[in-house]
Amino acid sequence: MGILAGFWAVVFFFPSFAHALNAEGQALLEFKNNITDANQLLTNWDASDATPCNWTGVTCTSNSVTTLDLWNFNISGPMPPGIFGACRFLTLTL
Repeated sequence: MGILAGFWAVVFFFPSFAHALNAEGQALLEFKNNITDANQLLTNWDASDATPCNWTGVTCTSNSVTTLDLWNFNISGPMPPGIFGACRFLTLTL
């Protein structure tokens, strides 16, 4: 009974632990981890978020990424192929 009570305490008092970053966010973090962000404009890309919808350069509709706009962000590096499977952008601006 004590373990179950502890579990519910974590869920209710620390709800951020109950969330997991969705597949789009994971793909975007993979992209971020493989690039150089010289101006550090992507510092709010956080794995503890449930979705990437509030991240710099990301626009969502119904919690799904529709636009990734990193124009003039001074980033460099490879675009991992997995990002296109997880994210179905309507607009991609680099």
